[in-house]
Amino acid sequence: NPALYPKLAFDPGRDFTPVARVVVTPLVAVVPASLAAANMAQFIALARAKPGELNFGSGGNGNINHLAGELLKLQTNTQMQHVPYKGSAPALADLVGGRIQLMIDGGNVVQPFVKDGRARALLVTGETRSSALPDVPTAIESGMPDFVIYGWHGVLASTGTPPAIIDKLT
Repeated sequence: NPALYPKLAFDPGRDFTPVARVVVTPLVAVVPASLAAANMAQFIALARAKPGELNFGSGGNGNINHLAGELLKLQTNTQMQHVPYKGSAPALADLVGGRIQLMIDGGNVVQPFVKDGRARALLVTGETRSSALPDVPTAIESGMPDFVIYGWHGVLASTGTPPAIIDKLT
């Protein structure tokens, strides 16, 4: 966060002590079911053919989903416009409505839309396929070995928390 928000009221490295990483999960890149891209290679070709015309949405500026989209642009030399939303739900509504052409979000967020056919999953950003979406290839299988991305959630304590308490929480 300091790289994105230089005027934070705290220093994450100084003010917090890591306790535990609780959840680690890959992301899933999805497009509207109506989009003419059955896989990531086809989506990249479409984005290159229409520079600046495709939009990718995320649940807000600076989150892992936004940064994954920016990384995709860099790694594929494509030009897409980021559209930040106030959460994933409105972004998904615009994705299935065809107003944005890509989202990269947690599998738990996009899975219902993939399962009911309103969205198409192009790839999973993990090193292995998702058990919830077993037919969706990984980034590695899609020829994008540098696009392995995991979102994570963890527990932090204030610096100065006694080690015994940190150990117990861990």
